[in-house]
This record gives sequence, structure tokens and C-alpha cells, in this order.
Amino acid sequence: PVFCVFKEAVWGIRALVKILLTYRFHHKRFTVESIIERWAPPSENDTDAYIAFVCRKLEVNPTDELNNTIEDYLPLVKAIIQMENGMQPYDDELLVEGMYKAWEGLPTNSTAS
Repeated sequence: PVFCVFKEAVWGIRALVKILLTYRFHHKRFTVESIIERWAPPSENDTDAYIAFVCRKLEVNPTDELNNTIEDYLPLVKAIIQMENGMQPYDDELLVEGMYKAWEGLPTNSTAS
């Protein structure tokens, strides 16, 4: 029932990516399907439609593994923002800045725990 409001978009983007990285490193969620099932559970969302939307945007299958890279996570972040807001208004420079703020100090390979 309570949502955070950030003074600057970059900090909201950072928060989104921090959550996604927690899913990756602590919950071992590497696929769109497993990520979105946690992000948008069926008790609150049409999870299957959400997964299908994100997969179309990323041009991947639900069970394809994402690497811990800007190339894989930037489109994921864009798709989630668009799904949540009905639009994705941020340029890549701002998105990548928020992503780097989230990644600071974390491992970069896809199998790290």
C-alpha cells in the first residue's frame, strides 16, 4: 500500500536494479519468467501477461537466462518501467547511470552468488 517516491529518477532506477540484483544473487532468478514471477506475483498482477510483454520487448523466451550485463538488463529495466508506468520516458544515459549506481561493489559474472 506504500510506495517510495524518489526526488530524482536516477534513484528510482537504482532501486529497481538493486531489487533485480537481489533476485539474481540471493534468489537465483536468472530468467525473465522467474524474475517477473517474483516482481509481479499473480496475487497482484496478470503475471503471465507481464512475462509475455517483457519477453516481447527483450526478444527472448521466458526461460532464457539473462547475463549480469548492461546489454541484458537495460532492456529488462526499460520493459519493467514501461509496464509499470504505461510508458518509458528515460533516455539510456540516465538508465545506465542508475544501473551503475546499483551495481557498485557487486560481482559482474552471471554465476556469482
